[in-house]
Amino acid sequence: MTCYNCGKSLPETNKTKEHIPAKILFDGFDEKFKLNRITVDACFECNNSFSKIDNEIRDALAIKTEELSSRRLLAEKGTLSITRNKNWLDRVKFDKNGKVESIYFKYNAFVETHKKNFKGLFYNKNNFHIGDNYEIEIIS
Repeated sequence: MTCYNCGKSLPETNKTKEHIPAKILFDGFDEKFKLNRITVDACFECNNSFSKIDNEIRDALAIKTEELSSRRLLAEKGTLSITRNKNWLDRVKFDKNGKVESIYFKYNAFVETHKKNFKGLFYNKNNFHIGDNYEIEIIS
């Protein structure tokens, strides 16, 4: 058994499960939205390294989430996460009426999330680590 991301062997003491896509993106959503997620074997270091990136993606989604009751928890957690950082005002642009116009997010977080999900799906389908000798292009 190896880590889907780095390919290292996984002893029981270092074995975790990575959710693809991340569990944090579904906070407050109905179970039907969680049906197609998978888990893959991951070492603690790789799993832990993605938590900050997963939070960044959750925060970006939370800002764009409509105030539907099923998504309120996601919006609340994302807003709290953004405003907890002491530099949060540096990330927010307000319009002339004082309403939030835009929020800056790291593009690299989106790239890393796509890589994580691609590697996780590949590992789940083929049962081996793909390595890092591939290119991925993110178009948005």
